[in-house]
Amino acid sequence: MAVLVEVDLLGATAEQYEEFHERLAREDGIFAGCLAHVAAVTGDGIRVIDLWDSEESMNRFAERMRALGLSVPDVSYTVSAVHRYDLSPQG
Repeated sequence: MAVLVEVDLLGATAEQYEEFHERLAREDGIFAGCLAHVAAVTGDGIRVIDLWDSEESMNRFAERMRALGLSVPDVSYTVSAVHRYDLSPQG
């Protein structure tokens, strides 16, 4: 079952997020199972929303982040089971 993950990176800047994301992107296959990724600058930092094909894929991603020493302490996040998702035919 697909899951939606919402993460608030309080105090993070767009530049910090880009550096972090670029570091992750260099890891072959680390985003396997991520169907969609959105990052938005908010008044408090960065909000990230990911759609994962399964909780297992999400957990593999989190495990790889920890193994790389890239986990972010004290991050507020929620995981929700997805009832339905439609991907845009326009890409």
